[in-house]
Amino acid sequence: MITDLLRNRPPMGMQTGARLTIKGDRQSVRSLSGVEGVKHLYVEGIKQPELDYLIAHFGPAFETLCFNNMKVADLSALDRLNKVQCLVMAGNTKATQLWDMTYNHGLRELSIIDFPQVSSLGELRFATPLECLQLGGKKTRLMRVQTLTPLINLLRLKKLSLSNIKVKEDGLLPLVSMPDLEELELPNTFPTREYAILSVRLKNTRCDHFAPYIKLPGDSDGNDIVVVGKRIPRLNSNIHAKRLQIYAKEFERLRREYM
Repeated sequence: MITDLLRNRPPMGMQTGARLTIKGDRQSVRSLSGVEGVKHLYVEGIKQPELDYLIAHFGPAFETLCFNNMKVADLSALDRLNKVQCLVMAGNTKATQLWDMTYNHGLRELSIIDFPQVSSLGELRFATPLECLQLGGKKTRLMRVQTLTPLINLLRLKKLSLSNIKVKEDGLLPLVSMPDLEELELPNTFPTREYAILSVRLKNTRCDHFAPYIKLPGDSDGNDIVVVGKRIPRLNSNIHAKRLQIYAKEFERLRREYM
């Protein structure tokens, strides 16, 4: 749903069916009082006073809220969103912590991208209704978090997507306690051993990184193979066949250690 939401975002200032895109300035936010039929709201460049006002006066009206380029240090107002089903937030250099998600009873999908000052995911342990979660940095800036352990409390989670993220403690290993995950998307920035362990423990989870290497689509004349594990260069499926066999054997050896 998150991908579809972003793909179907209307142009600025336009309403398409139940979707509306606005700027995050005071006038645009207050003008929502005259809008009807909007269930999916996209907001560009919102600041603290406007976010607090929007949620206090209009929050219950929306099924989806998408914020881009936020300038908001205090996210605590988000705990009032007890009916919002999908919350997407991208780009916020001011926030240093998340919010209490205990009362986000309706929240099924959550995306938090490029919040570089946030290092603790502790508040996520209260987001128990979540079924889909995206976390990550942007292409040029990592998301650096202490641990992924809070995620193991999300018993209803079916899809987890991590991108451009660095984890200080235990890497990906806390995810072994999430056997009900159906789909897992991971960056190729962790030790090979961790992917091998997950591939054994998460038997019913789909993940491209549960294999020794990933073949990229396109012409095999270039380096079309990503070997699973950090700091390993891309290879060519035609030229480096023997090296790929070695990587495959090593991956299986690691898997056998944890079977």
